[in-house]
Amino acid sequence: DPLIKNYKDKTWSALSLPWISIGYESKLTPLQLLAFYNAVANNGRMVQPRIVREVRHSGQLVKSFPVEVMRDSIASPVALSKARAMMEGVVQHGTASVLNKSPFKLAGKTGTAQVFGRNPNGSAKSDTSWYAGYAPSTNPRYVAVMMVSQGGFGAGTSGIGVRKIFETIFGVQGNRVNPELAVFPEGKPPT
Repeated sequence: DPLIKNYKDKTWSALSLPWISIGYESKLTPLQLLAFYNAVANNGRMVQPRIVREVRHSGQLVKSFPVEVMRDSIASPVALSKARAMMEGVVQHGTASVLNKSPFKLAGKTGTAQVFGRNPNGSAKSDTSWYAGYAPSTNPRYVAVMMVSQGGFGAGTSGIGVRKIFETIFGVQGNRVNPELAVFPEGKPPT
């Protein structure tokens, strides 16, 4: 389970709340972070992450893995709307504006964490960058999280990696979506 500290925790201090607000004093795996961002993109519905939807042999269905709903809603509709608007703003005008160069809109959040310990370069700390987001922001189809150890800052490394993954999925060539390669609902590219 993810660890998100609260005031009852024995390690809570006067600095905990400001540190938590920027992502410290919490522990989440990338998969847990992905499930959270997926819930935001999915109007609050949190589902169990799955790697495989179905197994087929010679075109015949062998086994399917249905969607498992963990929570019907993680927040109020108003809070979810504000979170989505904030994540769109991060890409349009904020720390991930470098990602605003795709023919479809992205939404997400960047992050940089200082990790202390012995590093290959001999320093006492290094930066781990991450980006979590979904695309297209107007009709979310895919969610991705990328973390890069010793990777600089969020949008410049992991964010660009996520954008390239989405562009590959959507069949982007140059600054256009290739409708023959794109995987879209109803076969239409995002607007």
